[in-house]
Amino acid sequence: MLKITILQIGKTKTSYLTEGEEEFKKRLQAFCQLEVKVLKDVKSKSPPEQIEATGSAILENLPGNSYLIVLDERGQEFTSQVFAQKLNSLGSQGHSHLTFVIGGPYGLDQRVKAKANLLLACSKFTFTHEMVRMILLEQLYRAFTISTGKKYHY
Repeated sequence: MLKITILQIGKTKTSYLTEGEEEFKKRLQAFCQLEVKVLKDVKSKSPPEQIEATGSAILENLPGNSYLIVLDERGQEFTSQVFAQKLNSLGSQGHSHLTFVIGGPYGLDQRVKAKANLLLACSKFTFTHEMVRMILLEQLYRAFTISTGKKYHY
């Protein structure tokens, strides 16, 4: 079974987003082994210092032998169907562990982006980092249902 790790900065504080995240985490259990690691948000520093500090924390927590997908507004965009194909393709290429990284409110350190195997954008729209968490979980679930023929994506 595919292992997926999501590294995110800070906890989701908005209740309706937390509820959505929990729902998709439950649904994903049928398709993958999911681990969400919440790394501490550093708020007592200036934005550039926060980016550097959270970047260091992310780099320290990256699992070894994992295909690294970093969410970034300048990353590659996919339709849901193409995203499902991409996940299937990665599995076919022998990648049994995918790690997705979601930065904090000020974005991600360039060191993290440089390590990425793929920079992924959710949309041309800008979302809060909290919203992106639920969007990613939903798109992962959608991708698995597309790949397995389950009725969710029409």
